[in-house]
Amino acid sequence: MINFHNYGFLDCKKLKARLEDSNAFLSYYNPTWLFLWSDVYHPEISFGNEFIFIRITIPNLGKVYYPPIPVGGGDLAMTVVELELEAQEMGINFMLGPVLDIDKRKYKNLGIPLYQNKSLSNYIYFANDLTFTITRYKKQRKIAEVFKKKHKNLYYKLMKKDDFSNVLEFISHYREERGIDNTDISFYAKLNMIKKCFEHLYELDLLGMMLMTEEKIYGFVIASIIDNCTYIHVRMSLKEFGASAELLSAFAKYAQAKARYIAIDCTTDQKEEEQLESLFPQRIEYFNGSFNI
Repeated sequence: MINFHNYGFLDCKKLKARLEDSNAFLSYYNPTWLFLWSDVYHPEISFGNEFIFIRITIPNLGKVYYPPIPVGGGDLAMTVVELELEAQEMGINFMLGPVLDIDKRKYKNLGIPLYQNKSLSNYIYFANDLTFTITRYKKQRKIAEVFKKKHKNLYYKLMKKDDFSNVLEFISHYREERGIDNTDISFYAKLNMIKKCFEHLYELDLLGMMLMTEEKIYGFVIASIIDNCTYIHVRMSLKEFGASAELLSAFAKYAQAKARYIAIDCTTDQKEEEQLESLFPQRIEYFNGSFNI
């Protein structure tokens, strides 16, 4: 049996050091993401001499084993068999994912069928593109300018831990505006994740930015950087026309000096998914798994 333990704060930096230069654009391979969403996905990890093993629990699906992450010269085929036997001993179906696009052939050769799960995928953009300064983003730039013209005293503020109470006030407006009730489990999971972001804002080197006036917050972003990619963990804005576009543009202007790419999670919200597709992603990094949801 593989010696898994619950993934915790101390595992973040250890895993981050092992994943340097991995070019894994999926947020599921972001050590910070794993920690922030641990109350939802319950990640477990085991650091071996030849491989790192991770598994998560996807709601309404079950335990999913990550492809073994090589750190030595181990035999991949034998190691996958070991994972299959462990799942069998636990009395669960063996499910594997996410397999990176560059590794798909390797796992298909091992006889593991793979499916693209778009609802678990990431949109990858050049950070400079999302500043909306180039010609093909003319529409988005105009939308953002409408918002800026309406709010002459608009400014951006990098987050500090003591901004949490102000963000909670914003979330109250956000929730009221969208009619989110007390039964929305996914919203409260996100709220818990935001709380965890503030608790570990400095220790995890998180990037947080608020779009605001002296009277009101109109939106905020919290992200982290791995290698050359900024992963947006949460992005929320009020419904006012142009607020979302201005928030994303302002954050991209800040982030482009730190990393070349920006990754944004796909969502189950059809309207938001259409918006992400309209922003000309450089690529979509699919969650390739041995299951299809």
